[in-house]
Amino acid sequence: MRAARWIWPGLLALGLVVTWLPVVGLTACTDAALEEIPTPPPAPRDDTLRVDGRLCTRPPDALAFPLRVLFVVDGSESMEITDPIDPATGETGRQAAVRETWTRLLMGGAGAVKVGITRFSAQAQSRTVVDADGDGLPDSFFSDDPAVLEIATQALAQTDRTTNYLNALDEAYFELRTEMLRADEAALSRSRYVVIFVSDGLPDESGAEGRRNTTTAIVDAVGALVDLADLFGVPSFAFHTAYLSAGRGPALDQPAQALLAAMAQRGAGNYRSVPSGERLDFLSLDLSRIRRVFQLRSLVAVHQHLLLDAAQAPGPMVPALDADRFKDLDDDGQPSCGDPLVDSDADGLADLLELRVGSDPYDPDTDRDGVRDRIEWALGQSGLDPLDPDDSGCRVTDLVVDRPGCTDADADGRCDCGADTEDLDGDGRCDDPDTDGDGLNDCEELFLGTSRTAADTDGDGLPDLLELRAGTSPVDDDLRGDLDWDRTDNGLEARTLGDPRCDDAASRSQVALGWQLEDEGLEGERACARFQVDRLTLMPTAGPDAGLNRVLFFAGEGAFDERDVFAGWRVACVEARYELAGDRKSPPSGRMTLVDEDFVDALSFDAATHCRRGF
Repeated sequence: MRAARWIWPGLLALGLVVTWLPVVGLTACTDAALEEIPTPPPAPRDDTLRVDGRLCTRPPDALAFPLRVLFVVDGSESMEITDPIDPATGETGRQAAVRETWTRLLMGGAGAVKVGITRFSAQAQSRTVVDADGDGLPDSFFSDDPAVLEIATQALAQTDRTTNYLNALDEAYFELRTEMLRADEAALSRSRYVVIFVSDGLPDESGAEGRRNTTTAIVDAVGALVDLADLFGVPSFAFHTAYLSAGRGPALDQPAQALLAAMAQRGAGNYRSVPSGERLDFLSLDLSRIRRVFQLRSLVAVHQHLLLDAAQAPGPMVPALDADRFKDLDDDGQPSCGDPLVDSDADGLADLLELRVGSDPYDPDTDRDGVRDRIEWALGQSGLDPLDPDDSGCRVTDLVVDRPGCTDADADGRCDCGADTEDLDGDGRCDDPDTDGDGLNDCEELFLGTSRTAADTDGDGLPDLLELRAGTSPVDDDLRGDLDWDRTDNGLEARTLGDPRCDDAASRSQVALGWQLEDEGLEGERACARFQVDRLTLMPTAGPDAGLNRVLFFAGEGAFDERDVFAGWRVACVEARYELAGDRKSPPSGRMTLVDEDFVDALSFDAATHCRRGF
């Protein structure tokens, strides 16, 4: 076949000739599949914040470690021979030893020491009864008043009848229990209780009382004191015994010595035998560990406007409700496990869920009954409803007609604050008491079963507020568990703002906090550390304070010699802003710094005055 030649006049003028070759197969089919060009992923947001800081623990004098010392002293007639009055001083050795001890303790106790003195023979009676409110009932059996303690010490010289150990131990139990019941849990968690039991022989009751005062029963009674301390969470309890020997020989001394030694052993204390004529003193016992150097035991962040809670992810997206109210990390077009949810009012209930249940995403307590929406939603099966102002019982919600002139900002016909609450800061909300400063008010803690006087009820290093938001248990130490079976401990997920309730491993690296903590050692009597927290994701909050992101930093301190006890918590706070439109954040650098002075005692923390702002 010869190729055809086409000569176009214009090309000829240029000296060009185009040769046409036939094309075969122009209509042939092809197996190549047509692929749609994928939609490019959205541009990454500039929505992260980094916080650097430095803090030092409080000095030893800033926090008291309460010490309660109870003397239980034998006053039976035999003590007139065993420990007679010294003609030179006009008092017994037991009086001198008790006085010397409480005098020394009160001098160095910085208000943290109280002493109880109980004398026993056939019966036992406290000599340091305190009736603070004047109602005729004892409020305490421990005092730090030298005048009260001196009168009680003088009473130890009296003797009568015989010796009954069990009555003395029953009285000690009652006195200790009364003191522990009246103490707040935060104080109990760092307190020490010491009992010093002094006697010169075996119980010598006859009849039924004699048969009751067996060695087994007496040692078990000491064990009951140990169990009592454990029940109340007292970290340190010791039961010491001292035997005053009259020098009657080993045959008579040995049974009493064996009993008192067994009592001390059961009470995790020390036993001492004081031979006749030897000076009695209790100063050698380890009683005075009041001042301790603290160390930083826990530092955690609570992002009040970001939630990771698969239980609140509603499923298929409804654009009218969900647009801009979550960050779609897995690009599946709907809020799901691992996606951060917006919580504009910081109540723990995501905005998109509040819009579905009817609560106000810009009011943490929609029905103003003293319990935030998240708790009422979570306890719905127990009868709570975030829309019912009468279901919590936290406060009296008075009708406007019953209390004319009260504030009714939401025009619901009820006063904003009940008769039992106030609005001291004038923000239109009731000031519900938060005794421990953990961010949960006292009434909410009743519903949650958490302590109203301890910011970290289970002592696991995570404040109750963080555990509520993370979904771990604030009343049981479950941090080493793995609720979602994703091979990451609950505690690590809670500390890094993950979701311990769903397997978010695929997206965790995009949102999990990065923590760096550097111990700088002691600065005088204060332990200091530097820290850095990055990847704090800022959320596009909405409502009256749109864009606000508040992050709380809880610092828990404890003594070097008590590893599982928190002596107190301090709180610092940063506030930043983020707007999705324009992808703008404040501060623009995405960095903020905290200093030691920013950390204030949790009991006095107020976000309105103590937050460091980046805008």
